[in-house]
Formats: sequence, structure tokens, C-alpha cells
Amino acid sequence: MTTDPSTLQSMALAISLLSLVVACASMVVSWRVAARDRANFRLDCQYLPKTGIGVGFMVVVVNSGRRPVTVDSASIVDRDGRSFSYRDITMQSAQFNTFLPTTLHESERVSLLFPIWHLKSASRDPRHYRLVQVHDTLGRHKSVSLKRHVRGIPDDKMFKPKEQRGEE
Repeated sequence: MTTDPSTLQSMALAISLLSLVVACASMVVSWRVAARDRANFRLDCQYLPKTGIGVGFMVVVVNSGRRPVTVDSASIVDRDGRSFSYRDITMQSAQFNTFLPTTLHESERVSLLFPIWHLKSASRDPRHYRLVQVHDTLGRHKSVSLKRHVRGIPDDKMFKPKEQRGEE
């Protein structure tokens, strides 16, 4: 039984093309699984105008990936570009119980309160702050803009110093 050389070449070409398609499909599936399984986090923010502990921003960090993520640092940035570290702000008061770095496992969350009344060297007007940045130990960072959180709040809900309120 003899086979034609052109038939063998076409079969070899077909097998190699089929293996190329399978390899590409395998690479796409592997990439999607790796992207889904990696450590990732998302941020949500809320403005707290008048609470029992003062005016500030509550930032919720949620692990949205399957692997643990370690939140290394967080900071609030004002319009002038100055950055105020969460660690420096919260060291001034013993009432905070969230310490960084902290590790979040799958779908765990941590709430970080940025009390702007503690920022004595900066403005206490929440409209003065631009964004909150959160960094993980892998060097990635995410930020959430604060502009939309304070844009629609009327002036009577904003923090005002005693001088502006007419109190002595």
C-alpha cells in the first residue's frame, strides 16, 4: 500500500493547523482563568456629613478577585495635590480599629474612615478633596473621585467652622 506524497503533506498541514487552533484556544482559556483568579479590589465611597464622630469620607475596599489582596496604604488627595496618609490621620485618634496593611480574602471588605476634621493643616471643607487612593502590596493602586460625592450636597449639610456659622 503506497500513499501519495502530496496526501501526506496535506494531512501534515491539516494536523499542524488543527494543533495551532487548539493551542490558541487553550491560551485564551488560560488567560481568562488567570484574569478571573487574580487578586483584585474595588472601591466605593460615601460622604458622611454629620455623624457622631464628625465629618469625613467612608471608603469601602472590597476584594473582588479570588485570591487574597493585601491593602498596603490609603491616602486622600486635596486639590493642591497634597496627599494625606490614612495611617497618619488615624494615628491621631485611638477610636479607629482598621490598621494597614490588612489582608482581604475573597469578597471580604474593610471600611476606612477618612476623618477630615483631623486634618488640622488642611481645609475641612469636603469639596477641597479630590480623590482617595488605595494601594496594594503588588504595587497596584485604584482611586475613587470624591467630586461626585459632594457635588449635590447643599451648603447646610457641609461642615462649617464656628466663625462661618455665627457661633462664638
